[in-house]
Amino acid sequence: MELSQLQMNSHSLNIFYTNANDLKNKIAELSIVASNSSYKLLCITETMFSDDILDAEINIPNFVPYRSDRKTGKGGGSCIYVHNSINVDLIKDFNVPDCIAIKLITDVVNIILVVVYRSTSLSLDDCKTMIEGLSNLVKNYDKNNEIIFVGDFNLPDLLWDEGIVNCPNDSIDAKFVIQKLFLDFFLSHNLHWALGDDFITRRRKVLNTLQESTLDNMLLSDKNMFNTATSTAGLGKSDHVGISFSIKISNNIEFITKEKVNWSMFSEEEIACQGRKINWNFSAPLASMSINNAWNELENKISCIIAKAPVICMKVTRNGAVKTKCPWEKSGLQKVRREKERAFAAFENYPTSENLNIALSKEEEFSNKMQHSMMKFETKISKNIKRNQKAFYNYVNSKRKVKASLSDIRGKDGEILRSAEDIANELGNFFQSTFVSESESVTFPKTQNETETTITDVRFDYADVQKQLSNLNIWKSYGPDGIH
Repeated sequence: MELSQLQMNSHSLNIFYTNANDLKNKIAELSIVASNSSYKLLCITETMFSDDILDAEINIPNFVPYRSDRKTGKGGGSCIYVHNSINVDLIKDFNVPDCIAIKLITDVVNIILVVVYRSTSLSLDDCKTMIEGLSNLVKNYDKNNEIIFVGDFNLPDLLWDEGIVNCPNDSIDAKFVIQKLFLDFFLSHNLHWALGDDFITRRRKVLNTLQESTLDNMLLSDKNMFNTATSTAGLGKSDHVGISFSIKISNNIEFITKEKVNWSMFSEEEIACQGRKINWNFSAPLASMSINNAWNELENKISCIIAKAPVICMKVTRNGAVKTKCPWEKSGLQKVRREKERAFAAFENYPTSENLNIALSKEEEFSNKMQHSMMKFETKISKNIKRNQKAFYNYVNSKRKVKASLSDIRGKDGEILRSAEDIANELGNFFQSTFVSESESVTFPKTQNETETTITDVRFDYADVQKQLSNLNIWKSYGPDGIH
């Protein structure tokens, strides 16, 4: 169906999420939640629906259900109720069990919303298949779309605040391996989670002991889209709480925008196509032109091609600096910073000595808290370097003045290469093309052997081979053959 734009009166999109633990007998309660709120999307996991349940049986007024029911056995399943004011498209080529994905368009940004339920009964191979399906969705829709995952990931040992799995480094326990695979998926696709360890999403009593954990979360491709999350009552007797998410889809502040060229999206074919439209002949014979005039004329022609390249718009502050968030900038520090900004705004409106002293006091408080937060963050990643090397070196590399990165590698057909083997072959072919092939007619002078010694037999001792293999560094990257 053709998508129409979602025109929003507000600047945010309100989403309700919960794990219902069987939604069939809780439809009435969910209807009350929907009617007494401003939710546009209701995302539910563990619906436990089956094919013999009709949409009419789970109908909620003014909402359309999109379902993914478990085909075999009981339990599982996910569902998205979409308000009638929103036109969406079901992503039909997404076939991950117990998960569902839709596409909606706002007046500012396109959003792919994925509701995920990962059952604890899934084997390691099942989880790998699930992650592969989620990765393919990101790769297929990451262009011109923002992606949001919300659901019950069932990762009890994942420490969200630290970004690590709480287990021994060398553990081969399947439950820890699975959680590490999901964490690698989040990090490799640059997904940002909205909730930390202090946001409890499930509470239950086991043998008179209260167990609290963060099993549910929201992950976003653009962390600036996340606005707020509030814990609400769950449905019925489900041990999962309800979560009210607010997603920012537009800004009510007019930011200055900066742009940079996105060379990874400007293919060689497109550059060649733009180049063929330009007359590369100089306006006068080159011998009669000065070097500066010739260069300026050539530069103008090249600039015409660069002007056609796609650009990335970045949010900046009113003074033109690109907006960034430091890794140690937690909610407490953000709160103090907002207090400082309000204090200086009050001083600008009413420039009295009292307001100045308040503003300077807030500035000092923010400076001290920022210094403390930075030292605390650096101490934490330093202590965890053996368990989480990635976080440490990401932070160290971010301090480098010169940053070099490798963009996507494209094949001869223009398609982005995904596998390590294809990328290695393409780079090898490119490097080989830079060398001159000698003509077959070229003859080289014959050389005379200076020794008669020849190697007739080479033997490798078992212990020598074992010693070399045991000294391999498993933390270094390996080649396309999978060998270090």
